[in-house]
Amino acid sequence: LASWRSSITEATLDGDDRGVVNLSANVESATRSMPASEVSFLGETLDEQSLDSDDLLIVNSAGNGGCIGMNPPADGIHVISVGAVARTPDGSYERCGYSCYGGGIAHNVKPTLVVPLKDGSQPADDSWRTQVDDEGTSFAAPVVSRLASNLLHRHYRRDEALVLMVHNAVQPGRDIFHQPTMAEFEKFGFGLPPPLEVCNSSDMSRFTLLYKEPKARKGMIRYLKLPIPEELEPYGAFIRLTAYTRAPVSALAGEEYVACEVPTKLRMIRRKKQSTAHLDLPPEPADFAQRYESHRIRYGWKWSVLRRFSKEIRFKDFKEFELRVGPVTWRDWAAPEQSPTIHRDVEVQCALTFYPLDAKSPGFFDRFQSAFARGKIAYEVPIEVGLKAEVEM
Repeated sequence: LASWRSSITEATLDGDDRGVVNLSANVESATRSMPASEVSFLGETLDEQSLDSDDLLIVNSAGNGGCIGMNPPADGIHVISVGAVARTPDGSYERCGYSCYGGGIAHNVKPTLVVPLKDGSQPADDSWRTQVDDEGTSFAAPVVSRLASNLLHRHYRRDEALVLMVHNAVQPGRDIFHQPTMAEFEKFGFGLPPPLEVCNSSDMSRFTLLYKEPKARKGMIRYLKLPIPEELEPYGAFIRLTAYTRAPVSALAGEEYVACEVPTKLRMIRRKKQSTAHLDLPPEPADFAQRYESHRIRYGWKWSVLRRFSKEIRFKDFKEFELRVGPVTWRDWAAPEQSPTIHRDVEVQCALTFYPLDAKSPGFFDRFQSAFARGKIAYEVPIEVGLKAEVEM
């Protein structure tokens, strides 16, 4: 284990602890009928190494046991786990029989992403070209690692690269507007890794902003007021929000493995009074409530460290948007008097995109840019937007 950690450290020395590490280090091949209730020791080791580094992204294959739950160390919550998917002759998509699936601790979606591969256990659609002409999740992980490396090469930070990949991922055979079910999440994670040009897009029809809260603290809520361009009021949009919390962990805590959670919301303030004055962007999957509410009752926890929200809206129905981050809720075991070594500042990285629904709608990017200028809100072109944040205590 020590040599494993030192090898990862040595591999990133030239990059000042910055880069992407690709692993196919599955150490368990047993068949599980139920997901593990704890993150493995090896998964925790990679989580800690990710947390201790300045800008290191760790990618690991999901495992080839074909059972529920990731093979260690792909079960780490700060590890990007990559499964495999195949297309059948009828045009549908199925998880490759050997690819591990589901079983993320504390709501975390596992695998994170899936890559098209061969699956010799079932008939294949020979007209469809896989991304890798081979079998095994070990061949899937490098596809995601390459995409992550390209994003870092384009000067995105680690958490920005992770969020952009998940934010732009689509379920196999679906488009960006599809809202996945829990069953799809269990099989395919957030979906297929997007092309680089989609993550690093110059598409002026949509509008994307990245926001990072570097010091989320207990009791603090950041809310960023986003103006709605007047020119867009006749039109509709599909809104997607992705949020990632770089939270401390402890292997001693079982299902309470994650030290804290940070709710992240896009709150949409209605123009006309209804039963409620606002609407929060609903979380994915579409059937979120049943599983997540039972988990909250049992473990006192609702949000995963990596989550996505989406909804179709009409701009005319709302007068303002607020991106809200916080407050931080700490586990009892992570209280200052219990765990003084746990860092008290927690990082949250968000990506928010407005996609046009109407074929004749004007370009979103220019309109939002103009609205920000009229509101005297600082911004950077093309994708990062710096917003003045108000604080509630």
